Amino acid sequence: MITRHLLGIYVDRDSLQYVSVVKGLGGLRIKSPGAGIAPEAKQMGRGYLLLREFLRILPQDRKRQIYLTLPRSQVFVRTFSLPAMAAEDALSAIQSSLALHVHLAPDEIFYDIQFFQGSKKTVEGILYYAPRGEIEKIQKLFSDAGHLGSLTGIFPLSHGLAALWEIKGGEPPRMFCLDQEGVSEVGVASREGLLFTMTSPVDGGEERNLLLKTAQAKFPETHGRI
Repeated sequence: MITRHLLGIYVDRDSLQYVSVVKGLGGLRIKSPGAGIAPEAKQMGRGYLLLREFLRILPQDRKRQIYLTLPRSQVFVRTFSLPAMAAEDALSAIQSSLALHVHLAPDEIFYDIQFFQGSKKTVEGILYYAPRGEIEKIQKLFSDAGHLGSLTGIFPLSHGLAALWEIKGGEPPRMFCLDQEGVSEVGVASREGLLFTMTSPVDGGEERNLLLKTAQAKFPETHGRI
């Protein structure tokens, strides 16, 4: 098994957090990404300035894969339901009608689409998108520091956490509530990834409770809450 060097980074307006791990035959173990750098840390301050400085001192490593996660407030989400069809056809259907699903011009965004099985008659999906200019600013930070080739993915924090939970087949979906940069995200995750995600203001207790009830009603088999 090839040893993989993984670096997960979360950056928002006021903070930067990261954790560096190595994945091999023995599983995951935390390891410093370079001499004099802690294997994990949280720093407070202007997020992108902290990211630029961290990338500056980070030694280059061709084996390293960097995953950058952003707060849900910086990523727009649209959900959709299509008649049952092949995944390729579903992808083509959404891409051909992209302008109907997003509030920005399609050439002004970066986007990703996640599909999962709904009922026997439907294919469900979540469309994630963010302004192209904002993502290109992040890419430039990595490029200037010589780490663009290691940048493997940029996605919402909850998307990354859902992957880390490693929910096994047959296990019921998990509901979670995650506060981040001014919003409270209510989501449901399964082995297939995120099945549901909606947000409310952090201080919007009643609205958040309504979202929790909505998620529970849509996914009654959901187990617990994280």
